[in-house]
Amino acid sequence: MHSVFHNLTDWNNETNYMSRTEKTVFFDLYSMYLLSEKPIDGGDIALLERRLSCHSEDEKQALAFVLKDKFKKAGKYYKRAAWDKILKDYKWGKRTKGNAIGNDIGNAGNEGGNAGNHDSNVLSNAERVAKHKKERKAIIADLINTGIAFDKKSSIANLRTLHEKHVVIAGNETGNQTNAKNTAITSNYEPVTNNHQPVSENAHTNAGEVIVHDSFVTPTANQPTVTQPVTTKADQIRSQHSSDIENWVAPTIDEMRGELFRAGKLMQLTEDQYELHVKEFKAHYAEQALLGKPLLTDSNRKAKLRKWLAGEIDKQKITEARQEKAKGRFTTDNENWSGTTAKNSSHFDSDLPPIYHPSHENAKADDNMPLFLNGCKRMPLPGMTNPETEAYVDRYVQPGEARVAAYDRLLNDMQEAV
Repeated sequence: MHSVFHNLTDWNNETNYMSRTEKTVFFDLYSMYLLSEKPIDGGDIALLERRLSCHSEDEKQALAFVLKDKFKKAGKYYKRAAWDKILKDYKWGKRTKGNAIGNDIGNAGNEGGNAGNHDSNVLSNAERVAKHKKERKAIIADLINTGIAFDKKSSIANLRTLHEKHVVIAGNETGNQTNAKNTAITSNYEPVTNNHQPVSENAHTNAGEVIVHDSFVTPTANQPTVTQPVTTKADQIRSQHSSDIENWVAPTIDEMRGELFRAGKLMQLTEDQYELHVKEFKAHYAEQALLGKPLLTDSNRKAKLRKWLAGEIDKQKITEARQEKAKGRFTTDNENWSGTTAKNSSHFDSDLPPIYHPSHENAKADDNMPLFLNGCKRMPLPGMTNPETEAYVDRYVQPGEARVAAYDRLLNDMQEAV
Protein backbone atom coordinates (compact mmCIF):
# COMPACT_ATOMS: atom_id res chain seq x y z
CA MET A 1 0.00 0.00 0.00
CA HIS A 2 1.40 3.41 -0.96
CA SER A 3 -1.53 5.81 -0.47
CA VAL A 4 -4.76 6.20 1.49
CA PHE A 5 -7.62 8.71 1.61
CA HIS A 6 -6.95 11.12 4.48
CA ASN A 7 -9.71 13.26 6.03
CA LEU A 8 -8.09 16.15 7.86
CA THR A 9 -11.18 17.12 9.87
CA ASP A 10 -11.70 13.64 11.26
CA TRP A 11 -7.98 13.32 11.95
CA ASN A 12 -8.02 16.54 13.96
CA ASN A 13 -11.06 15.39 15.92
CA GLU A 14 -9.29 12.12 16.66
CA THR A 15 -6.07 13.74 17.89
CA ASN A 16 -7.23 17.13 19.27
CA TYR A 17 -6.33 16.19 22.86
CA MET A 18 -2.80 15.03 21.99
CA SER A 19 0.38 17.05 22.16
CA ARG A 20 2.30 17.84 19.02
CA THR A 21 4.81 15.09 19.80
CA GLU A 22 2.05 12.54 20.43
CA LYS A 23 0.34 13.46 17.14
CA THR A 24 3.60 12.95 15.26
CA VAL A 25 4.25 9.58 16.89
CA PHE A 26 0.65 8.48 16.22
CA PHE A 27 0.94 9.38 12.51
CA ASP A 28 4.30 7.56 12.24
CA LEU A 29 2.69 4.45 13.76
CA TYR A 30 -0.15 4.79 11.27
CA SER A 31 2.28 4.94 8.35
CA MET A 32 4.27 1.95 9.66
CA TYR A 33 1.10 -0.08 10.17
CA LEU A 34 -0.15 0.41 6.61
CA LEU A 35 3.21 0.20 4.84
CA SER A 36 4.12 -3.09 6.52
CA GLU A 37 0.48 -4.29 6.24
CA LYS A 38 0.64 -5.86 9.68
CA PRO A 39 0.22 -4.87 13.37
CA ILE A 40 2.95 -3.01 15.26
CA ASP A 41 5.59 -5.36 16.66
CA GLY A 42 6.08 -4.35 20.31
CA GLY A 43 8.20 -7.29 21.36
CA ASP A 44 11.25 -5.01 21.57
CA ILE A 45 10.24 -1.47 22.66
CA ALA A 46 13.78 -0.17 22.34
CA LEU A 47 13.92 -1.30 18.73
CA LEU A 48 10.49 0.25 18.06
CA GLU A 49 11.64 3.57 19.59
CA ARG A 50 14.67 3.52 17.31
CA ARG A 51 12.60 2.79 14.22
CA LEU A 52 10.26 5.70 15.02
CA SER A 53 13.21 8.01 15.88
CA CYS A 54 11.99 8.45 19.45
CA HIS A 55 15.27 9.52 21.12
CA SER A 56 14.27 12.00 23.79
CA GLU A 57 12.46 11.09 26.97
CA ASP A 58 9.40 13.09 25.87
CA GLU A 59 9.21 11.19 22.58
CA LYS A 60 9.50 7.82 24.34
CA GLN A 61 6.72 8.77 26.80
CA ALA A 62 4.55 9.93 23.86
CA LEU A 63 5.04 6.53 22.19
CA ALA A 64 4.08 4.67 25.36
CA PHE A 65 0.94 6.82 25.78
CA VAL A 66 -0.21 6.40 22.17
CA LEU A 67 0.28 2.61 22.28
CA LYS A 68 -1.76 2.38 25.47
CA ASP A 69 -4.48 4.79 24.36
CA LYS A 70 -5.07 3.82 20.72
CA PHE A 71 -4.06 0.18 20.38
CA LYS A 72 -5.11 -3.20 21.71
CA LYS A 73 -2.25 -5.49 22.66
CA ALA A 74 -2.38 -9.13 21.52
CA GLY A 75 0.76 -10.92 22.62
CA LYS A 76 3.70 -8.84 21.46
CA TYR A 77 1.64 -7.03 18.77
CA TYR A 78 -0.37 -3.81 18.97
CA LYS A 79 -3.52 -3.89 16.81
CA ARG A 80 -6.16 -1.42 15.66
CA ALA A 81 -9.37 -2.87 14.18
CA ALA A 82 -9.99 0.25 12.04
CA TRP A 83 -6.58 -0.03 10.39
CA ASP A 84 -7.05 -3.77 9.87
CA LYS A 85 -10.23 -2.87 8.01
CA ILE A 86 -8.32 -0.52 5.72
CA LEU A 87 -5.81 -3.25 4.91
CA LYS A 88 -8.54 -5.78 4.23
CA ASP A 89 -10.35 -3.36 1.92
CA TYR A 90 -7.12 -2.73 0.07
CA LYS A 91 -6.32 -6.44 -0.38
CA TRP A 92 -9.75 -7.26 -1.79
CA GLY A 93 -9.99 -4.10 -3.90
CA LYS A 94 -13.08 -2.88 -2.06
CA ARG A 95 -11.96 0.41 -0.66
CA THR A 96 -14.86 2.78 -0.08
CA LYS A 97 -13.99 6.14 -1.61
CA GLY A 98 -16.65 7.93 0.37
CA ASN A 99 -15.19 6.96 3.75
CA ALA A 100 -12.66 9.32 5.22
CA ILE A 101 -9.50 7.98 6.82
CA GLY A 102 -10.44 9.91 9.92
CA ASN A 103 -13.51 7.70 10.31
CA ASP A 104 -11.29 4.64 9.95
CA ILE A 105 -9.15 5.76 12.86
CA GLY A 106 -12.13 7.20 14.72
CA ASN A 107 -12.83 7.08 18.43
CA ALA A 108 -12.39 3.78 20.27
CA GLY A 109 -16.12 3.41 20.89
CA ASN A 110 -16.84 3.04 17.17
CA GLU A 111 -13.91 0.77 16.31
CA GLY A 112 -15.61 -2.49 17.30
CA GLY A 113 -18.75 -1.69 15.29
CA ASN A 114 -16.77 -0.68 12.21
CA ALA A 115 -14.72 -3.86 12.37
CA GLY A 116 -17.87 -6.00 12.76
CA ASN A 117 -19.54 -4.35 9.77
CA HIS A 118 -16.43 -4.85 7.68
CA ASP A 119 -16.19 -8.55 8.59
CA SER A 120 -19.73 -9.08 7.31
CA ASN A 121 -19.00 -7.35 4.00
CA VAL A 122 -15.41 -8.33 3.18
CA LEU A 123 -14.64 -12.05 3.59
CA SER A 124 -11.42 -13.97 3.29
CA ASN A 125 -11.20 -17.19 1.27
CA ALA A 126 -11.65 -19.33 4.38
CA GLU A 127 -14.66 -17.27 5.46
CA ARG A 128 -16.24 -17.54 2.02
CA VAL A 129 -15.80 -21.33 1.97
CA ALA A 130 -17.28 -21.66 5.47
CA LYS A 131 -20.24 -19.45 4.51
CA HIS A 132 -20.94 -21.50 1.36
CA LYS A 133 -20.74 -24.77 3.29
CA LYS A 134 -23.20 -23.48 5.87
CA GLU A 135 -25.60 -22.26 3.18
CA ARG A 136 -25.32 -25.56 1.26
CA LYS A 137 -26.03 -27.58 4.41
CA ALA A 138 -29.13 -25.51 5.23
CA ILE A 139 -30.49 -25.80 1.66
CA ILE A 140 -29.96 -29.58 1.56
CA ALA A 141 -31.75 -29.96 4.92
CA ASP A 142 -34.78 -27.99 3.63
CA LEU A 143 -34.95 -30.03 0.41
CA ILE A 144 -34.74 -33.32 2.31
CA ASN A 145 -37.54 -32.22 4.67
CA THR A 146 -39.79 -31.41 1.71
CA GLY A 147 -39.11 -34.77 0.05
CA ILE A 148 -37.58 -33.32 -3.11
CA ALA A 149 -35.41 -35.72 -5.12
CA PHE A 150 -32.08 -34.08 -5.99
CA ASP A 151 -28.36 -34.74 -6.34
CA LYS A 152 -26.40 -33.67 -3.28
CA LYS A 153 -23.36 -33.10 -5.49
CA SER A 154 -25.13 -30.42 -7.55
CA SER A 155 -23.68 -26.93 -7.70
CA ILE A 156 -24.75 -24.34 -5.15
CA ALA A 157 -26.53 -22.41 -7.94
CA ASN A 158 -28.72 -25.42 -8.85
CA LEU A 159 -29.48 -26.10 -5.19
CA ARG A 160 -30.52 -22.47 -4.71
CA THR A 161 -32.86 -22.74 -7.70
CA LEU A 162 -34.51 -25.91 -6.30
CA HIS A 163 -34.77 -24.32 -2.86
CA GLU A 164 -36.40 -21.20 -4.29
CA LYS A 165 -38.89 -23.25 -6.35
CA HIS A 166 -39.90 -26.01 -3.94
CA VAL A 167 -39.34 -24.47 -0.50
CA VAL A 168 -39.61 -20.69 -0.61
CA ILE A 169 -42.31 -20.31 -3.30
CA ALA A 170 -44.26 -23.41 -2.24
CA GLY A 171 -44.10 -22.31 1.39
CA ASN A 172 -45.40 -18.85 0.52
CA GLU A 173 -48.27 -20.31 -1.51
CA THR A 174 -49.21 -22.67 1.32
CA GLY A 175 -49.05 -19.83 3.81
CA ASN A 176 -51.29 -17.65 1.64
CA GLN A 177 -53.86 -20.45 1.32
CA THR A 178 -53.80 -21.00 5.07
CA ASN A 179 -54.30 -17.29 5.71
CA ALA A 180 -57.21 -17.23 3.25
CA LYS A 181 -58.87 -20.17 5.04
CA ASN A 182 -58.40 -18.53 8.44
CA THR A 183 -59.85 -15.29 7.11
CA ALA A 184 -62.90 -17.12 5.74
CA ILE A 185 -63.42 -18.92 9.05
CA THR A 186 -63.13 -15.67 11.01
CA SER A 187 -65.53 -13.80 8.74
CA ASN A 188 -68.22 -16.51 8.94
CA TYR A 189 -68.88 -16.32 12.67
CA GLU A 190 -72.45 -16.52 13.95
CA PRO A 191 -74.52 -13.39 14.70
CA VAL A 192 -74.01 -11.83 18.11
CA THR A 193 -76.54 -12.82 20.77
CA ASN A 194 -77.02 -11.59 24.28
CA ASN A 195 -74.81 -14.38 25.58
CA HIS A 196 -71.98 -13.20 23.34
CA GLN A 197 -71.88 -9.67 24.70
CA PRO A 198 -68.64 -8.86 26.57
CA VAL A 199 -68.83 -8.97 30.34
CA SER A 200 -66.09 -6.40 30.88
CA GLU A 201 -63.28 -4.67 29.10
CA ASN A 202 -60.62 -6.87 30.69
CA ALA A 203 -62.13 -10.36 30.85
CA HIS A 204 -60.06 -13.31 32.07
CA THR A 205 -60.64 -17.05 31.84
CA ASN A 206 -58.93 -20.10 33.22
CA ALA A 207 -57.51 -20.88 29.78
CA GLY A 208 -55.59 -17.57 29.63
CA GLU A 209 -56.00 -13.84 29.18
CA VAL A 210 -58.15 -12.67 26.29
CA ILE A 211 -59.15 -9.29 24.92
CA VAL A 212 -62.89 -8.82 24.47
CA HIS A 213 -63.82 -6.46 21.65
CA ASP A 214 -67.34 -5.93 20.31
CA SER A 215 -68.74 -9.21 18.91
CA PHE A 216 -65.86 -11.68 19.09
CA VAL A 217 -62.95 -12.66 21.33
CA THR A 218 -59.37 -12.54 20.15
CA PRO A 219 -56.91 -14.77 21.99
CA THR A 220 -53.61 -13.22 23.06
CA ALA A 221 -50.29 -14.38 21.71
CA ASN A 222 -49.56 -16.61 24.71
CA GLN A 223 -52.84 -18.56 24.33
CA PRO A 224 -52.63 -21.39 21.71
CA THR A 225 -55.85 -22.24 19.90
CA VAL A 226 -57.19 -25.66 19.07
CA THR A 227 -58.25 -24.71 15.53
CA GLN A 228 -54.72 -23.64 14.55
CA PRO A 229 -52.27 -26.51 15.21
CA VAL A 230 -48.57 -25.76 15.04
CA THR A 231 -47.17 -27.12 11.77
CA THR A 232 -43.77 -26.81 10.19
CA LYS A 233 -43.11 -25.50 6.71
CA ALA A 234 -42.21 -29.02 5.57
CA ASP A 235 -45.60 -30.35 6.78
CA GLN A 236 -47.40 -27.60 4.90
CA ILE A 237 -45.52 -28.36 1.68
CA ARG A 238 -46.23 -32.11 1.96
CA SER A 239 -49.92 -31.35 2.53
CA GLN A 240 -49.96 -29.09 -0.52
CA HIS A 241 -48.35 -31.80 -2.68
CA SER A 242 -50.92 -34.34 -1.47
CA SER A 243 -53.76 -31.96 -2.31
CA ASP A 244 -52.27 -31.38 -5.78
CA ILE A 245 -52.33 -35.12 -6.52
CA GLU A 246 -55.94 -35.48 -5.37
CA ASN A 247 -57.04 -32.55 -7.55
CA TRP A 248 -54.98 -33.64 -10.57
CA VAL A 249 -56.95 -33.99 -13.83
CA ALA A 250 -56.00 -37.39 -15.25
CA PRO A 251 -55.81 -38.07 -19.03
CA THR A 252 -58.94 -39.34 -20.75
CA ILE A 253 -59.39 -43.06 -21.31
CA ASP A 254 -58.77 -42.66 -25.05
CA GLU A 255 -55.53 -40.76 -24.46
CA MET A 256 -54.30 -43.35 -21.98
CA ARG A 257 -55.35 -46.20 -24.28
CA GLY A 258 -53.13 -44.66 -26.97
CA GLU A 259 -50.20 -44.36 -24.54
CA LEU A 260 -50.58 -48.02 -23.56
CA PHE A 261 -50.85 -49.07 -27.21
CA ARG A 262 -47.52 -47.42 -27.97
CA ALA A 263 -46.08 -49.30 -24.98
CA GLY A 264 -47.35 -52.61 -26.41
CA LYS A 265 -50.34 -53.00 -24.06
CA LEU A 266 -54.01 -53.35 -24.98
CA MET A 267 -56.34 -51.83 -22.39
CA GLN A 268 -59.75 -53.49 -22.16
CA LEU A 269 -61.41 -51.33 -19.51
CA THR A 270 -64.73 -49.55 -19.37
CA GLU A 271 -65.10 -45.90 -18.41
CA ASP A 272 -66.19 -46.83 -14.88
CA GLN A 273 -63.30 -49.26 -14.43
CA TYR A 274 -60.83 -46.64 -15.67
CA GLU A 275 -62.20 -43.99 -13.27
CA LEU A 276 -61.93 -46.48 -10.41
CA HIS A 277 -58.27 -47.17 -11.21
CA VAL A 278 -57.54 -43.44 -11.45
CA LYS A 279 -59.18 -42.87 -8.07
CA GLU A 280 -57.07 -45.62 -6.48
CA PHE A 281 -53.96 -44.17 -8.16
CA LYS A 282 -54.61 -40.69 -6.72
CA ALA A 283 -55.30 -42.05 -3.24
CA HIS A 284 -52.07 -44.04 -3.24
CA TYR A 285 -49.81 -41.22 -4.38
CA ALA A 286 -51.55 -38.63 -2.18
CA GLU A 287 -50.50 -40.76 0.77
CA GLN A 288 -46.98 -41.04 -0.67
CA ALA A 289 -46.83 -37.23 -0.92
CA LEU A 290 -47.59 -36.97 2.80
CA LEU A 291 -44.63 -39.29 3.38
CA GLY A 292 -42.36 -36.97 1.40
CA LYS A 293 -42.48 -38.80 -1.96
CA PRO A 294 -44.62 -36.60 -4.23
CA LEU A 295 -45.21 -36.71 -7.99
CA LEU A 296 -44.58 -33.09 -8.91
CA THR A 297 -44.79 -32.89 -12.70
CA ASP A 298 -47.70 -33.76 -14.97
CA SER A 299 -45.52 -35.92 -17.23
CA ASN A 300 -44.29 -37.97 -14.28
CA ARG A 301 -47.86 -38.52 -13.08
CA LYS A 302 -48.93 -39.71 -16.56
CA ALA A 303 -45.97 -42.11 -16.73
CA LYS A 304 -46.78 -43.53 -13.31
CA LEU A 305 -50.46 -43.94 -14.25
CA ARG A 306 -49.47 -45.75 -17.46
CA LYS A 307 -47.31 -48.19 -15.51
CA TRP A 308 -50.12 -48.60 -12.97
CA LEU A 309 -52.61 -49.57 -15.71
CA ALA A 310 -50.05 -51.78 -17.46
CA GLY A 311 -49.71 -53.74 -14.24
CA GLU A 312 -53.48 -54.10 -14.03
CA ILE A 313 -53.55 -55.37 -17.64
CA ASP A 314 -50.91 -57.98 -16.85
CA LYS A 315 -52.89 -59.11 -13.80
CA GLN A 316 -56.01 -59.40 -15.98
CA LYS A 317 -54.15 -61.56 -18.50
CA ILE A 318 -52.87 -63.87 -15.78
CA THR A 319 -56.39 -64.24 -14.39
CA GLU A 320 -57.78 -65.06 -17.84
CA ALA A 321 -54.97 -67.56 -18.40
CA ARG A 322 -55.91 -69.33 -15.20
CA GLN A 323 -59.54 -69.39 -16.23
CA GLU A 324 -58.68 -70.80 -19.65
CA LYS A 325 -56.52 -73.44 -18.05
CA ALA A 326 -59.30 -74.39 -15.66
CA LYS A 327 -61.67 -74.93 -18.60
CA GLY A 328 -59.45 -77.73 -19.91
CA ARG A 329 -59.54 -79.68 -16.64
CA PHE A 330 -61.93 -82.64 -16.11
CA THR A 331 -65.23 -82.01 -14.35
CA THR A 332 -68.11 -84.40 -13.75
CA ASP A 333 -70.53 -81.87 -15.24
CA ASN A 334 -69.20 -82.02 -18.82
CA GLU A 335 -68.15 -85.68 -19.13
CA ASN A 336 -70.02 -88.60 -20.71
CA TRP A 337 -69.82 -91.48 -18.24
CA SER A 338 -71.79 -93.98 -20.33
CA GLY A 339 -69.89 -96.63 -22.35
CA THR A 340 -70.25 -100.01 -24.07
CA THR A 341 -68.17 -101.63 -21.38
CA ALA A 342 -70.57 -100.50 -18.70
CA LYS A 343 -73.64 -101.52 -20.69
CA ASN A 344 -72.31 -105.00 -21.58
CA SER A 345 -70.94 -105.74 -18.12
CA SER A 346 -73.07 -107.95 -15.89
CA HIS A 347 -70.78 -107.62 -12.86
CA PHE A 348 -71.65 -104.04 -11.89
CA ASP A 349 -74.91 -102.34 -10.98
CA SER A 350 -73.54 -98.96 -12.09
CA ASP A 351 -72.88 -97.65 -15.58
CA LEU A 352 -69.32 -96.78 -14.53
CA PRO A 353 -66.59 -99.18 -15.70
CA PRO A 354 -64.27 -100.67 -13.11
CA ILE A 355 -61.28 -98.68 -14.45
CA TYR A 356 -61.89 -95.49 -16.42
CA HIS A 357 -59.57 -92.49 -17.12
CA PRO A 358 -61.70 -89.33 -17.12
CA SER A 359 -60.23 -87.51 -20.11
CA HIS A 360 -61.33 -86.99 -23.65
CA GLU A 361 -59.69 -89.26 -26.13
CA ASN A 362 -59.55 -86.51 -28.77
CA ALA A 363 -58.02 -84.02 -26.35
CA LYS A 364 -55.35 -86.52 -25.40
CA ALA A 365 -54.51 -87.08 -29.04
CA ASP A 366 -54.35 -83.32 -29.67
CA ASP A 367 -51.95 -82.81 -26.78
CA ASN A 368 -49.46 -85.12 -28.47
CA MET A 369 -49.71 -83.33 -31.81
CA PRO A 370 -47.64 -80.17 -32.34
CA LEU A 371 -48.96 -77.06 -34.03
CA PHE A 372 -47.03 -74.65 -36.24
CA LEU A 373 -46.93 -70.89 -35.61
CA ASN A 374 -45.00 -68.81 -38.15
CA GLY A 375 -43.28 -72.01 -39.26
CA CYS A 376 -42.15 -72.85 -35.72
CA LYS A 377 -43.30 -76.05 -34.01
CA ARG A 378 -44.95 -75.62 -30.64
CA MET A 379 -46.98 -77.87 -28.34
CA PRO A 380 -50.52 -76.81 -27.31
CA LEU A 381 -50.81 -74.57 -24.28
CA PRO A 382 -51.45 -76.44 -21.01
CA GLY A 383 -55.02 -77.68 -20.81
CA MET A 384 -55.87 -76.59 -24.37
CA THR A 385 -56.28 -78.28 -27.71
CA ASN A 386 -54.60 -77.09 -30.88
CA PRO A 387 -57.63 -75.02 -32.02
CA GLU A 388 -58.04 -73.53 -28.52
CA THR A 389 -54.36 -72.65 -28.41
CA GLU A 390 -54.45 -70.91 -31.77
CA ALA A 391 -57.61 -68.98 -30.82
CA TYR A 392 -56.06 -67.90 -27.53
CA VAL A 393 -52.85 -66.74 -29.22
CA ASP A 394 -54.80 -64.81 -31.88
CA ARG A 395 -56.83 -63.15 -29.16
CA TYR A 396 -53.83 -61.78 -27.22
CA VAL A 397 -51.27 -61.24 -29.95
CA GLN A 398 -50.09 -57.61 -29.86
CA PRO A 399 -49.73 -55.30 -32.88
CA GLY A 400 -46.48 -56.02 -34.71
CA GLU A 401 -45.86 -59.18 -32.65
CA ALA A 402 -45.37 -62.57 -34.32
CA ARG A 403 -47.78 -65.38 -33.31
CA VAL A 404 -44.95 -67.58 -32.09
CA ALA A 405 -43.64 -64.69 -29.94
CA ALA A 406 -47.12 -64.20 -28.52
CA TYR A 407 -47.31 -67.93 -27.80
CA ASP A 408 -44.00 -67.88 -25.90
CA ARG A 409 -45.08 -64.83 -23.88
CA LEU A 410 -48.46 -66.32 -22.95
CA LEU A 411 -46.90 -69.65 -22.01
CA ASN A 412 -44.43 -67.84 -19.74
CA ASP A 413 -47.29 -65.92 -18.06
CA MET A 414 -49.19 -69.18 -17.42
CA GLN A 415 -46.15 -70.84 -15.91
CA GLU A 416 -45.53 -67.86 -13.62
CA ALA A 417 -49.19 -67.83 -12.59
CA VAL A 418 -49.03 -71.50 -11.62
